[in-house]
Amino acid sequence: MPKPRIEIHTQVVDHFGDAGVCLRLARGLAQRGADVQLVIDRPSLVHEMWRSQSGGGQERGLGRLEVCASTTCLDAPDLMIEAFHHTAPLGDRLRCERMTLRGKRPRRVLLDYLATQSWADSMQGLSAPDREVVLVPEGRTCGVAQGRIWMAPSFSLEGPGLVVGAWREADEAARLEMRQRLLRDCARWGTGRDSPFLVMGFGYEDVPWERWREAVQLHGLPAGFDHLALFKPRGIEMSQDEFDLALQACDFNIVRGEDSFVRAHWAAASRWRVPLVWQPYRQEGGTHADKLMGWLQGILGEPDLSVMREIQLVFNHLLPGETLAPSWQLLCAQWESVRRTLWEVSSRRLRVLPPLEDSLLRLLHG
Repeated sequence: MPKPRIEIHTQVVDHFGDAGVCLRLARGLAQRGADVQLVIDRPSLVHEMWRSQSGGGQERGLGRLEVCASTTCLDAPDLMIEAFHHTAPLGDRLRCERMTLRGKRPRRVLLDYLATQSWADSMQGLSAPDREVVLVPEGRTCGVAQGRIWMAPSFSLEGPGLVVGAWREADEAARLEMRQRLLRDCARWGTGRDSPFLVMGFGYEDVPWERWREAVQLHGLPAGFDHLALFKPRGIEMSQDEFDLALQACDFNIVRGEDSFVRAHWAAASRWRVPLVWQPYRQEGGTHADKLMGWLQGILGEPDLSVMREIQLVFNHLLPGETLAPSWQLLCAQWESVRRTLWEVSSRRLRVLPPLEDSLLRLLHG
């Protein structure tokens, strides 16, 4: 049986999250036996994220992964994915239409950003026609463009799931090695040195660092820790696999956007049970607040996680006038309970969700 050929079209945006998600998706599809082309305007940036695997161009698994600025194949793919509001070049879209004249019918997916709100459930898999492609050059009514569908990664059981990519749970030795690496490059708060509370500081510029420092000075840290060690990545310092490991090596993760957020969820669901704060991508009109609330009401809806919901609102400046100190004090007091409950909720949900890669591949056999 021939390998499915898949093209993912996207472009690099400000914080590189779109590129990161697409690389993880491409890697996951290649591991499942597909030959994948990730078509992106800055291939060198993607290779930097993929650093430890980029030399051979071969992903672990049965398929191959190529990262390029434009597709080199004359044939249409079996599946074309246009990711995150990026439209593939017109010539590539017309290539799909021409293939219908040879009896081949490629599938097309408009893959949107992560959806946390309930309204997305009823829209998964609905038609999203490519209005620009009306007729194939030979004059026949188009079919592939009309059949393009909309999908969005989601925590909901009604959605197509989340990108799994190359996620692996860290063993104790790998976690300790990464933890020591991060601690060598940390800013430290407090006078202790024996038991660091290691934090991944990968939020946006408006993280209330000073308010948090004051809260730590007032109320300390969870039991068992004697000082705070804050790791702030500067640009692309590590490969995606290393970043996944770093999230598991920390005690608390502050993450932003979409890619690091989903990976931090896997860390929360791992044996290391790492709580997280999420800052959604900032959008005009405050729609990022709706995305945050969708997650809080869904995944963090458990009564035992009320302090985690409050912490999210404070870190996202959605509780005007609220200080961080009371929330932090309560979180420290409930630390082990929060870790356990968040692990139970996250692992239970992630266990039953299909990988987004599998949902996309099923389209080729439906």
